[in-house]
Amino acid sequence: MQSVRVVIPPFSFEVGGARVDVLEILRTRLIDGTERFHVAVRIVYKGIASRIFTLDVKDADDLVNKATVEVNKIKWCEYVYGLEEVRRLIT
Repeated sequence: MQSVRVVIPPFSFEVGGARVDVLEILRTRLIDGTERFHVAVRIVYKGIASRIFTLDVKDADDLVNKATVEVNKIKWCEYVYGLEEVRRLIT
């Protein structure tokens, strides 16, 4: 028997020291029958909230992986340009 875990947005989870807010999830069925999800997210890094953007994911693990990539991009930007440039870019 399969178990189903239901989580109703909005909810948040922590990735790499940043909070990822999941605001909305839209399900899409592709022509070949596979199911994808468009997830509207916002990342809060060191008190700076990003704009809302979407990630196209296939499951919860894919969401966490893609959110980790986005957080790492923000960290890299902070390392190279500083926190003020991060604030300018993501808000």
